[in-house]
Amino acid sequence: MKVRSTAIAICLAVIAGMRAVHAQEPSSVPPAANLLATINVFLDCGHNCDFDFIRTEIPYVNWVRDRTDADVHLLVTSQGTGGGGSEYVLNFIGQRAFAQATDTLKYVASVDATSDDRRKGYTRAIKTGLVRYLARTSAADRLQINVTAPSTATAAAATAQHDPWRAWVFSISANGNVNGEKTYQSLNGWFNLNANRTTEAFKSSIGGDFSYDQSDVKVGGGNSAGTGDTTYTTIKRNWGANTSQIKSLTEHWSSGLTGSIGSNSYSNQRRFIHPNIAVEYDLFPYKESTRRQLRFQYGVGFAHYQYEDTTIYFKIRETVPTHYGSIAFSARQPWGSASANFSHNALLKDPSVRSTRLSANTNLRILKGLSFNMSGSYGWIHDQLYLRKGTISTTNVLLRQQQLKTSYRYFAYAGLSYTFGSIFNNVVNPRFGNGGGDSFFFFF
Repeated sequence: MKVRSTAIAICLAVIAGMRAVHAQEPSSVPPAANLLATINVFLDCGHNCDFDFIRTEIPYVNWVRDRTDADVHLLVTSQGTGGGGSEYVLNFIGQRAFAQATDTLKYVASVDATSDDRRKGYTRAIKTGLVRYLARTSAADRLQINVTAPSTATAAAATAQHDPWRAWVFSISANGNVNGEKTYQSLNGWFNLNANRTTEAFKSSIGGDFSYDQSDVKVGGGNSAGTGDTTYTTIKRNWGANTSQIKSLTEHWSSGLTGSIGSNSYSNQRRFIHPNIAVEYDLFPYKESTRRQLRFQYGVGFAHYQYEDTTIYFKIRETVPTHYGSIAFSARQPWGSASANFSHNALLKDPSVRSTRLSANTNLRILKGLSFNMSGSYGWIHDQLYLRKGTISTTNVLLRQQQLKTSYRYFAYAGLSYTFGSIFNNVVNPRFGNGGGDSFFFFF
């Protein structure tokens, strides 16, 4: 009898121990009393998303201003598709109680999608991705999932995808503007034509553009005698055409042929022709390009110039062999974004004729509410073969009507921003506009 009682006691102890172990498993759902009422979500989308629309359509989560307060960090990146549309990649990064729960969804907007179509599309994808997190909150009992059956027309279109354009996409753009006052007027016009075709194996493009810029400045008493008005006119005409054929080799390698032809009055180039052949290696697979890239590129070719005026090297035309190398890095991660580019161009026969450029841009989240922004570029210029010979007039210098000799160019920007207060960012109030009514008042 004692043996039987002991056996029963042991069995009960084992069962109780198994229940205790099972209760400690991280995958088990906590008791209803410990469930979150909803989730905090931080949207990291830059200017690619309509945040007001998203908050209006998804009011059942808490939208927070800082990623450290979030249960889910929603990182959205986008890039163009071969058909001229956009692919949105939505990365759901779980934090705190959802630290092990990550997911990635995609939404593709067609080239003819309106801005309303796009925001409805990626908002629908966001709703889908949030389901797995809401299912582990007290809001799970209120979840309703509906799947609409495809129409006959949609099913037929999915089975028969005939493309009479063979993946080619064309775009034409033209614009112009004029502005002025009593002593100044400016006229600008621009025209652009592009054709692109993107497949898994090839990326092809052909494009061209033309621009015309004219400005007239009237200076009182500007003549040599100082008795009459003088009008200084600056005219810049530029046109160009370019083409490229890129071949996908592997997940990391690609090769390409590029070429351009055109005219640039500012740079004393009546005609220029630049063909190149190049190879590229990306340390990361190309499919990860929206999140990170580290590309190495090298190319060789030649440059042919016909100049409007004789250059400082007494040339009216010349053809020179060239080569270039570049390193490009970009990353978009929860900590922020960063990009950098280094390029070097030189003549094959004379390496001293060269130009080198370094540029970088970063947006870092230092700590809660504090972010740092910085961008800049610097160029070392030693390849100005096109400079005009002769004395440059003061007028041309002041109006920047022609390129002057220089050995460098630079640009720099830096800034800090700090936001504090309520962590929630749920309410949308469009009254008087987002700027507090500045659309209605004019100050003179």
